[in-house]
Amino acid sequence: MAYGNRFKSAELSGTSTSEVYATEQYPFGSTYVQPSDEVPAVTIEGVVVSNSGVGTATANFALLRGDRVWIFIQASANIPAGACVMRSSNTNPYIGAENDADGMTSALLLGVADHAININQFGWVIARGCCVVESSAGVAAGHNLDTDGNTGNLGSVDTSAGDTASGNLGRALEAVGAVTAGFVQAYINVL
Repeated sequence: MAYGNRFKSAELSGTSTSEVYATEQYPFGSTYVQPSDEVPAVTIEGVVVSNSGVGTATANFALLRGDRVWIFIQASANIPAGACVMRSSNTNPYIGAENDADGMTSALLLGVADHAININQFGWVIARGCCVVESSAGVAAGHNLDTDGNTGNLGSVDTSAGDTASGNLGRALEAVGAVTAGFVQAYINVL
């Protein structure tokens, strides 16, 4: 599959996918393919630790493996780390906010925020690959995932109805809370 503007590590101008910008540093919708040897498989800092507030934590996310595809977007509202991000503009498909609906199709989603992106700022979200995403209770390893931003929490995922494969955004690699309360390591694909 061909992607639009593709970047290699060296082309990210010494920055990383966790950088957040006040201006559009890359064209909207640019993709970056992060090779598996650059995916941090041991620890990630800065995840949301509870719905009562944003905090930092260091956790062992050993299931984060393989290549990841990132998309460059702008936030139309504050997006916390670990949130599933939906398209929020009818005129620009790369402007997004925390998902606020249940059962959204992949075409309406941009990916999962690996780090916080504040309103009107620009940054990268994971559109395909292993990530850490906010999750509703009851998700277990192997469950197919769907959005749960209406009945659950904004930006969260849950087991898809009937655990069917159609319309899913990914698959849980562990049970919710196995490493960090309220989150699950998952493989997602919204491309």
